[in-house]
Amino acid sequence: NFLQAPRTGGGGSPASTGGMPRGFKRSMLWAALAIVVAGPTGRAEEVAGDFILRVEGKEDDIIVARANVALAPPADSQPLALVASDPPDACGDVSVPTGASGAFALLVSRGGCTFEQKLINGAAAGAAIVVVYGTVASTYENVTTSFALGDPCAVECAVGSTRISAPGPADATRLRATGFGEVCDALCPTRECAVAGILSSDKVRPGDSLDLCCLPDELMIMNLGSEPDNLPDVPALYATREGGLALLRAASEGARVRGADRSRMLVDPSIPLMWALGVAAVITATWLATARERHLASLAAPVNSRAGKPVASGPEPGQQQRSGEEDEETVDLNATHALIFVTIASIALLTMFVLLRMGMFWVIRVIQIFFCIGCVTALFQFAFYPCVHRVRPSLSRVPCIQSATWGALTASDGVALVLATGLVVWYYVARHSGYAWVLQDCMALAMCAMFLKTVRVPNLRVAAVLLSVFFCYDIFMVFITPLLFHNRSVMVEVAKAGGAGAGRAELADDGRTCQHLPGERMPVLFMLPRMDYGGGYSMLGLGDVVMPGLLVCFALRYDCATRGPRFLWGTPGGKTTSGACAGPSYFILVSLGYGVGLLLALLANLFGVTFNNVHGQPALLYLVPCTLGVVAAAAWVRGDLADMWEAEGLLDTADEVSRVNGDPDRSSAADDGDLGASQTRRVGSANGEGSPGSRNTASSSAVRSREPHSSALSTQGLPLLDP
Repeated sequence: NFLQAPRTGGGGSPASTGGMPRGFKRSMLWAALAIVVAGPTGRAEEVAGDFILRVEGKEDDIIVARANVALAPPADSQPLALVASDPPDACGDVSVPTGASGAFALLVSRGGCTFEQKLINGAAAGAAIVVVYGTVASTYENVTTSFALGDPCAVECAVGSTRISAPGPADATRLRATGFGEVCDALCPTRECAVAGILSSDKVRPGDSLDLCCLPDELMIMNLGSEPDNLPDVPALYATREGGLALLRAASEGARVRGADRSRMLVDPSIPLMWALGVAAVITATWLATARERHLASLAAPVNSRAGKPVASGPEPGQQQRSGEEDEETVDLNATHALIFVTIASIALLTMFVLLRMGMFWVIRVIQIFFCIGCVTALFQFAFYPCVHRVRPSLSRVPCIQSATWGALTASDGVALVLATGLVVWYYVARHSGYAWVLQDCMALAMCAMFLKTVRVPNLRVAAVLLSVFFCYDIFMVFITPLLFHNRSVMVEVAKAGGAGAGRAELADDGRTCQHLPGERMPVLFMLPRMDYGGGYSMLGLGDVVMPGLLVCFALRYDCATRGPRFLWGTPGGKTTSGACAGPSYFILVSLGYGVGLLLALLANLFGVTFNNVHGQPALLYLVPCTLGVVAAAAWVRGDLADMWEAEGLLDTADEVSRVNGDPDRSSAADDGDLGASQTRRVGSANGEGSPGSRNTASSSAVRSREPHSSALSTQGLPLLDP
């Protein structure tokens, strides 16, 4: 009972909920929930540098990167001779030395023409593999005549910079081609610099001041276009400047080279950890979201009839409806809602895909802001208010603000709201740091709990429709959309935040300077850092937690309604009967099914199961059969399928007719103790003490006394929330 469900009703106004205006809170909830539903499923990131070239007689391997669509180089191939291209950039017809015989790897310098043209010319010369290596000269528009860079963003002044006087014409070309080595040896990690802030139209005279910035030497995935059918069947690799120089030296010595896949961990530790995190997230979020139902079940007898089967009848005519507060915050879905949800999710995902493809990366910032706003509410409800109330319960009786809009705000409200806001602001400011994933995972867990408490499925029929449409949605957005968008998976592109996920550079309006921005990621993900050489993160989308989580939450609510205090296993008093109360609960079964489904999804991703060359898995492809199928099969075997298929009456009735079996004092103690932090709230009087008369009317009538629908229900005791 440490983390209870949010309170229903404020101390002074029926419109108050947890110290926030109902309309404001509701708008924040739905904005955040829309992002969660439309949010992408986490996918594996593309890693540059997953292939190596081993030079015979050398100990150090040369790490290279495969091109995006070219033929993959064969691993552990036969040794290949190393041949330097003539001309070096292979932008014209390539001449092969007469002494070269057999298969060879062609070394080509970067620059002068496109990567596609280099590959085509190298293949025409008979090369078995084309290796393009970086050069300092290729960063300039014309290294022999100009200080202007072809790409002003090629340099990183934040790493290191200095200022020099422009050399004379005799030395300028040499210094540009060698990266100003004399000046930059101690300035930059690569010992190479390039001139920054000069345009081709600028005239640089000897003695003019020049800004030198560090020139990084990094691997890149060469873009050979999106039409692999138009390319020759020759693998293309990219080597850094350092790697290219090593290969050129080996070629001059007549050495041979062999290709091999770069060794990786058999199973990255982040994969089993992500499985454990996903399973723990869906169980924890469900447990938090059903705090009220679990507490009622711990005090009530199960709702039974027909030898242990549940009653599915609805409210009797003329009986009091639930409080407007609860109706306001809880949405029971129907089949129409399921279709609306998947339509909204599809439109939102396609809109994000189009905006990211157009370079409008501000959409990521908008999603981050909505996510943070929702997390303030979620953290307030499920983490900080219960903690503050547990540590200092007296603060709940200290009124701070009394207004018609906000209701009665207590000191507990203020402290919890400040803590929740502080954590979210901390995450937003530090989202590029190495520990930001810890904060994001905590916030994501609170969001999942808020989703499962706010959105519910009333029966198995609605759950089947909802999960079925999202089952098709996930498969379509991952595996089918490449057929419509030029081999680009909509879900994968949005999960990687388009081109912004790996960082980007923005050119200033004057075209002279460039700002390097860190990569932005979609926040609606659980993340764990990978420990392999590729780095990056293993990711799991919140949609893969909350969509099956709706079924897990329904199963636990059903167990609470039918099993009473022993809602996890067996029956009250340890009795064993046939039907709904025999054996493990549906909550346990569907949780096990979720674990199996998530494991299958991770294994499929690990072993490269794919369609249309998509590097990623639609997790719901595995989760839906393993959760919905398990529940349906178990319910059919136990004879509960008909009751679960139409269970609205059962769950509604169980909420409101639950009574304490025994001593009335137990009800009063429960109301003043465990549920004081979540279901009721008293505002202090003039002397600081709470009084029953000062309780909010909406809170006191949240659950009304009703006649039981079965003789199995105890008629003794007091209503749970109305002592």
